[in-house]
Parts: sequence; C-alpha cells; structure tokens
Amino acid sequence: MTNTATAIGMGAGALFHPSGLASQGMKDLIIADYQRSYGRPASLIRVLRAYFVNPGFRATFLYRLANQAWRADHVWLGLAIAAYTVKITGADIQPGASVGAGLVIRHPVGIVVGTLVVIGANCTLLQGTTLGEKLTPGDDHASPVLGDGVTIGAGAVVVGGISIGSGAVIGANSVVVRDVPPGATAVGVPARLLSKSIGVPR
Repeated sequence: MTNTATAIGMGAGALFHPSGLASQGMKDLIIADYQRSYGRPASLIRVLRAYFVNPGFRATFLYRLANQAWRADHVWLGLAIAAYTVKITGADIQPGASVGAGLVIRHPVGIVVGTLVVIGANCTLLQGTTLGEKLTPGDDHASPVLGDGVTIGAGAVVVGGISIGSGAVIGANSVVVRDVPPGATAVGVPARLLSKSIGVPR
C-alpha cells in the first residue's frame, strides 16, 4: 500500500506542478467543497487539515484529483487514485463521474458512484449510498442525473437513467428507480413521493 500511495503521490504532484495538468477549475472545485463543508473561507492550511482529519472531505479531494487525471487522458492514474480512495476512505467514486462544485460527503464508507453518474452543485451524500446503473438487460448503462442541492440519505440506492430534480431529498435506505421532481422528498422501497401537505407517502 505504501508503494501505491507513493506512486499516486508522485502522479498527483505532477498534476499540481506549474507545468502539470492541474486546472484552476479543479482547484476552485476543491475550494467550493471545503467552503460548503465548513462554512468558512478556504486556505491551504485549512484544506490540508481537513484532508487529514475529515474522511468525507478526503474522499471528495481525491475524487477531484482522479477526475482531473481521467479528463486529461491519464486514465490509469485516475483509476489508481480511485482505488486508493476506496482503501483509505471506503468510498468508491469512479473518476469518470461528473460532480459539480460544493459536494459534501458526511461519512464516506460504503458510498458508490458509477462512471456515468452526473451530480449537480451543492449535493450531499451520506454513508452507504449507491448511484449507478441497474445492470439489467437493455439498461444500456444508463445512470442517474442529480440536479443541484440534492441530498441522498444513508443507505439509499438510486439507479438507472433517471433524473433527481434540484433540491430533492432521498430518504435513508430508499430505492429510487423513477424520476423525482425538484424539491420533492422520496422514501421507501420502492421510493414514493411524500405529499407536501400531509407528509405521508403517495
């Protein structure tokens, strides 16, 4: 594991080198992740401290590195960083996934995000959530698209080519296989929408 970490560290160092691959956009995403998680301005010391003491932020930070490498056609490096992330945080976020700014992961263990998943800005993932394809015949690898400000509760499963509208909330341990409109709350197995007026499934 030490050799793997060293190799990844060298690769990540190349990303941040002035002549390397790191984009200002990636740095801005890391800053946005930090600021939403902590609610205060980011600095180099604060980001480094968060990386070492906050497993959820560590998972988002490493995903940003992996995604940067992936988009720069350094696929092997992106996959290596993703594999290392699983080992040290328990989160399996594929480097090809598209994730907007301000991602917050409260507890990373058991989180799975597939390659074709799209996550909007300012979303929150809790422990044990799964976002990906159905793996059924004819599904054609279709994966969920989450709008901005979506919260996925602990243990929830969101699969298939569905849309989760901005501001929606998915309850803990729910299984979502159909679209959820913006601002709605979905709970249950399979998930049903809660009525805003009476707060019961419909």
